[in-house]
Amino acid sequence: MSDPPPTQTFPTEDALCERCGYPLKGLTSDAVCPECGYAVAQSSPAKRTLDFAGPWLTLKLQFRMMHLFLFHPKQSFRSLVVSRDNLIPEQYLFRTSFLAGLMLSAIVYLGSAFIITPRYHTISLLSAMWLFVLTAIGISLLTFIEMMGVTAFSRRRGWRVPFPLAMRVCCLASVGWLPGAVLAGLGIWMIQAFGVGRPWFDHLFGLVRVGWLVYGGLFVLSFLWFETLVWIGVRQVRYANAEPDTP
Repeated sequence: MSDPPPTQTFPTEDALCERCGYPLKGLTSDAVCPECGYAVAQSSPAKRTLDFAGPWLTLKLQFRMMHLFLFHPKQSFRSLVVSRDNLIPEQYLFRTSFLAGLMLSAIVYLGSAFIITPRYHTISLLSAMWLFVLTAIGISLLTFIEMMGVTAFSRRRGWRVPFPLAMRVCCLASVGWLPGAVLAGLGIWMIQAFGVGRPWFDHLFGLVRVGWLVYGGLFVLSFLWFETLVWIGVRQVRYANAEPDTP
């Protein structure tokens, strides 16, 4: 005899409403949440069908994941399977970090060296390479720090987002660094090559260097896109239910 569909064995003892976190113990799969009126069946892990299994991340899957989580983050995280761990999200993060660093350094280097006649100075190839390395490593480190922050914040709020799930969410949300890298690259290029605002900068010497404040602002701008995707992802998995046979 075949196993019953997941909807017939749900809700389990520790099942929660995925909208409000209300315990669903004692309810049937055709009931609604007494707290918010959300259909119990919608909180079933059977509704989560988006999974990325396998030992290696292909380029086709990489670009599919980038498209899903950049342009359809809410629907993608809402459908994300939360009960399986593999190395694909980590591979995705490192490739995304590499691509973000490459995009930022290429915009700065090619823009200042070939597209326009620089008004102040060009970016050397060596400087562009260092920018690439520092950006790629920095994005990876910041993403891992975000994972720890999400885990600690979720623990305080009573959400079910342990570190493995926080890692999965942050890795998938790392695609948000790509548009941020483009914006930051264009900003640095305009400041260095066109001298945008440079006369104003040159008159302000002292404890604060305005140019570095602008660079810091560009970094924050690029970080916000990633942070927004992380927040969307955490909100969609904070009460997620795993398959009944998953420890």
